[in-house]
Amino acid sequence: MATRYLAIVSATADEWALVPKALEALTGLTASHVSSSLTVFVEYDRDIIKMEGTDGLAIGTVFSREDRPKRISKFGAAQTARLVRSSGRALMKEYWGGYVAFVPSEDGNISIIRDPSAQAACYYLFKHPFWVFASDVEALISSGFFEPIVDWRALAHQLRSAGIKSTRTALTGLFELLPGFALSLQSDKSESHPYWSPWDHVGKRMNRKAGEIRAELKDTISGAIGAWAGQYANILLGISGGLDSSVVAAALAARHSSVTFMTMATRTPDGDERVYARVLAHSLGIPLIEKIYEPSEVDFLRGVSLHLPRPMGGAMSQVSTQVVKGVLPDGRDSAYFTGRGGDNVFCYSQSATPLLDRIYTEGLTPAVLTTIRDICDLSGASVWDVVAMALRRHRARSNAYSWRRNNRFLTEATATTPLFDHPWLDLPDSGLPGKAVHIAMLLRIIDNLEPSARNLTVDEITPLVSQPIVEAALAIPTWEWLRGGRNRSPVRDAYSDDLPREILYRKGKAGPDTFATDLLAANMTAVREHLLDGCLCYEGLVDRTALELSLGEFFHSKTNDAPRLLQLAEAESWARHWTRKVPVRKSA
Repeated sequence: MATRYLAIVSATADEWALVPKALEALTGLTASHVSSSLTVFVEYDRDIIKMEGTDGLAIGTVFSREDRPKRISKFGAAQTARLVRSSGRALMKEYWGGYVAFVPSEDGNISIIRDPSAQAACYYLFKHPFWVFASDVEALISSGFFEPIVDWRALAHQLRSAGIKSTRTALTGLFELLPGFALSLQSDKSESHPYWSPWDHVGKRMNRKAGEIRAELKDTISGAIGAWAGQYANILLGISGGLDSSVVAAALAARHSSVTFMTMATRTPDGDERVYARVLAHSLGIPLIEKIYEPSEVDFLRGVSLHLPRPMGGAMSQVSTQVVKGVLPDGRDSAYFTGRGGDNVFCYSQSATPLLDRIYTEGLTPAVLTTIRDICDLSGASVWDVVAMALRRHRARSNAYSWRRNNRFLTEATATTPLFDHPWLDLPDSGLPGKAVHIAMLLRIIDNLEPSARNLTVDEITPLVSQPIVEAALAIPTWEWLRGGRNRSPVRDAYSDDLPREILYRKGKAGPDTFATDLLAANMTAVREHLLDGCLCYEGLVDRTALELSLGEFFHSKTNDAPRLLQLAEAESWARHWTRKVPVRKSA
């Protein structure tokens, strides 16, 4: 469950007089703000933060910028004036949270702004004479403003993109306002502007000492997680036994009295982290729920992203969703927290680019040798390998990050889909290659944070991608993240007094990848039918011959196609949902 809303912009008073009551009945949402320029329907009035003396407002959760952030219930006259003068840009400088805001400007226009952390969704379309914004597709359909039709070209782009979004969704005529961006409206046209850029937070205070970095990072993490935790009476945290969820666990344990931990494990050792989860729970004095992934509990044909305008996530999340629903009381007083995004925010990379960052920033000082040694210790590569990798990267034409496509199983016809582009990938003149990698990692997680379970009846919070934490992480030089040959070193140092040594000093980590293989193996007959006779093949997106070969050799193949096959299975379920039919297979 997330903040649900429907907002209509640029309607005249005459056209709009009788509409709010009708839309309340259709959508089940309440008209909390009605004017000639902006009408907003929400599920909970608490989600509206009004801007005094104007039609402006924010929807969702907004916190102040303090050591102990406070939730904002309204913007006063002085606060609103700053927002209006800046056309909303001040919102991202003075506040943070999970919100979509509608901010009037001095010229009479309105800017629609989405916070950089992607904690609140924003989809939009133009239906003359209205601009319509919503948290989800269901609200748009029930309102009568939208009739869903699959955009096969956009779906192909989604499958090829390996995680980067464009403003186009895979439903025709429906667009997404990307995190950190603002939309300006002019009659039937719109223009998107980046209001927040990760590059604005790179390189600040580069000369801080390790102890100062450690203290500031911990204060920021604890403050942000504490702010989110303060909104809920009951919290369930998914822990994996790794560093990121353990940091969230420590911050929650210090700030909240009603927390429960949950860990998921496979029946094979390479996906079983329970021993570390138990150590963590015992150390913090928090009860732990353990759950085993069972293939019999997963229906991979029942897509988990059918409520979204793009296929995302996978069937494995069905297991954790059922656990969450069985533990937490329904409603807005409960939340499911995760440690997702920690690897990305805390720059978990084994590339040689931090070496280049240090040389470009400080020159060929003795400290360069320290960074070479750190990379060797972390990656297992030799000194010569690290130097060679750095030289190859130095000789490249650009320091920018090149986003790689995932072409596996897709037809050549889909190669005509648009190139992958995002302003965060554009390197400024002073941009460093290691920071370009760090920012690409951020983009990869922030673009994929939509909840994969529409039927989850509590809020889902990903606190590590909160704007203050992301900005603090960006300000730390890339070579500091691997100091001492330890990944995410500043975070480990920051929480050295709060977490058990078994968590702090472990180097490897298990994962649920084997469960993906087991799930496919247990459902191979159904998988073949679902994919080979499905919409993706019928519409020419997927190479049926290559797919059939992989499925036939699945148990003998040396390559691990399981995650990609499950991704395609989710996309197939999504496509069948929106087309409302199962296609008849084309003859050869």
